[in-house]
Amino acid sequence: MRRPAPFPFLAAKSGEPTPDAQAVIVGLATDGGVSFRPGAVEAPAKIREFSDSIETWSQRAKRDLEDMRVVDAGDVSSRNEIADSIAELLDLAPNAFLLSIGGDHSVTPPAVGAVAAKHTDLAVVGFDAHLDLREDYPGDHACTYRYIADRGVPCYVFGPRSGARTEWNDVPKVLSHYSPSLDMPDTVRSELIGRPVYVTIDIDVLDPSVAPGTGTPEAGGPGFNELLEAIEALQGLNVVACDIVEIAPPLDPSGITLGLGALLARELILRFA
Repeated sequence: MRRPAPFPFLAAKSGEPTPDAQAVIVGLATDGGVSFRPGAVEAPAKIREFSDSIETWSQRAKRDLEDMRVVDAGDVSSRNEIADSIAELLDLAPNAFLLSIGGDHSVTPPAVGAVAAKHTDLAVVGFDAHLDLREDYPGDHACTYRYIADRGVPCYVFGPRSGARTEWNDVPKVLSHYSPSLDMPDTVRSELIGRPVYVTIDIDVLDPSVAPGTGTPEAGGPGFNELLEAIEALQGLNVVACDIVEIAPPLDPSGITLGLGALLARELILRFA
């Protein structure tokens, strides 16, 4: 793994995690699975850079990163190394909340596989503008939930508004739950209580006016506060790992999407670590 660049995320310490770590951050610096516009490979370094512009304290969470033991373990630069690298981090800090930043959505299936090997009965909650149920596609990021479900891990996906006809037809056969809304019904929550949960956030779930820096923007999405409220509603579940994917810095020179990604990373750690 490469050291964090240009420096660790916000108040995190750089280096190898120890057993007492409350949260571990890892950058997934790869976008070889994109089907349209690349750039997500740059997200880990740029999110860290933009984290310098936000506070460690969250008024919403009423917690401060400075009061926590957070380690930034650096970057994985090959999709083939993701599963082994995450497994190693979980061995070093078995009780830590894991947050991965960066990469396209093809990084999620190997990450989920590594987490599922450590946490039996894992379920995935996804926030995404796309169904990602392709069986095969040039750019594996369009196959994410299909690949995860094929491994026997149930997927609950919120926010999709785009997909091929075949994907929409396959929703009842592949997904455990689908909703265009970000709100989680009580019936779904009851299915997730008591089991470990992996949350994957594709930044394109947000409207492009809010997060323009993504490879396949899809109009008609929610705003940032709606996403934060959906994440806050997950509190009380056993969320063991999260990822933030599909942020492509070159596609947003303003840095709006990067600032949003850094803030989102902070909130995830404060909510679930």
